Amino acid sequence: MEPNIQTQQHVTMKTKKELSMRKLLHMIGFVIFGGLALSILTVPYYIEGLQIKAVEGLQLGEEKMMAKKVKEFLLFIGGAAALYFSLLNIYWTGKKGRMLFFVCLVGLCLVNVVFLFSSIE
Repeated sequence: MEPNIQTQQHVTMKTKKELSMRKLLHMIGFVIFGGLALSILTVPYYIEGLQIKAVEGLQLGEEKMMAKKVKEFLLFIGGAAALYFSLLNIYWTGKKGRMLFFVCLVGLCLVNVVFLFSSIE
């Protein structure tokens, strides 16, 4: 009679979940756009034409941002954040999503070049 020896044991190990690139880019986006939105409280910006300008010579009580300018700046940040997060999510949908992502980036680049040359004149 030989003894019944088991050589295999079932061991489950839990590892820490690694941070994926998608989650990292989402966190970076939240920090960037959240910081921009909070910057209104410290350095007031406003949009004039196609330029973002800072209020110069800001002292307590001397000059305050008008509600319209704050609204415009927050809409600008919201639009940029919506574009960033939608392109980020499109990129991670698969091969077709990556192709659409790069087509959108090329399109945005072309629009920026057109605006650049139209503003020089």
